[in-house]
Amino acid sequence: MFELYNLASIIRYDRLWLSGDMERRIGLLNSAVSKNFNDVFMSRGGNTGNGSRRGEHVYHGQVVDAFAREGYMLESNDEDEKGWGPLDQLKPTMRHAIRSDGTEAIVKLLHPESNELGILQYLHSINSPDNHTIPLFGMLDNVQTFSILPEADPLDYGFASEMFRGRSEIVHFSRQLVEGIAFLHRHGIAHLDIKPQNIVSLSGKLFIIDFDISVRVDGPDALIDRWCGTRGWMAPEVGHRRGPRRSYSPIRADLWSCGLMLRYFASKGTVKEENSENPFDALTRQLLNKDPQLRPLLYSDTVQHSLSRLQGRSKRKPDDQDIRNDPKRLATGIA
Repeated sequence: MFELYNLASIIRYDRLWLSGDMERRIGLLNSAVSKNFNDVFMSRGGNTGNGSRRGEHVYHGQVVDAFAREGYMLESNDEDEKGWGPLDQLKPTMRHAIRSDGTEAIVKLLHPESNELGILQYLHSINSPDNHTIPLFGMLDNVQTFSILPEADPLDYGFASEMFRGRSEIVHFSRQLVEGIAFLHRHGIAHLDIKPQNIVSLSGKLFIIDFDISVRVDGPDALIDRWCGTRGWMAPEVGHRRGPRRSYSPIRADLWSCGLMLRYFASKGTVKEENSENPFDALTRQLLNKDPQLRPLLYSDTVQHSLSRLQGRSKRKPDDQDIRNDPKRLATGIA
């Protein structure tokens, strides 16, 4: 049900998928799945900690009360009589919330099989200026498992509304993207779904969100064989959903997606220095090499030195728990 609701909602808002009778059928699918999803949105396969037994539903009021005890007021959608209809700017598994001090937040329902909470808690514990992981306000686990995150501006919305524009801002975002993915990889996290919808901006700083399908790995030589990601943003070695299973490095698959993101930023406006080339052009081309082994690791000294020159600061110092000294993690950088 979790996956069906996401699929129906995505198709509902992607008009390129719809034509003729298909639009009517998708509308019926969305309505039916929405109704059922709202009924089971708060179901839990075990004891909820408040008297509910395995298989029973945890209803909207219980969730609202649980968050109220934590100092959060959940915002509802007036179109939904139960208060759990999807909001336009959020995925179906998310809700807006207001903390008692007025801070705006996002509440996200986590899939039971997701590693997201553990990954966020781990990354949140590492203090580094290169950490561009969305901060974790907290979590709630006495009904379903929720993460509580700060509300931020999606990239697509920022560019469409011209909140983000100009060469300096785009270069700034491009550099932070490379920093953020390098940070993940240094600490053994492969995101596996790098795309504009999973990048947000808060107070001028770029953050990476949605670690629902992310994995923890031992380095760039670690391999997985599952098809995952978003079509159009996945590395070619990942293959196709209905094709044969392939083994690939999730770290190096992220590098390809990073290259596409740098190209995306470049498409939003000029990132060229006066009388010079795009400072990320060479890195973009190398990250989009079809041979995964030839893509430069973003935490390599060469890439980091290039970022330092671009930022005008000295080369970064290793973070706590930095694992770059592992010989398997060393690689050549930009040629």
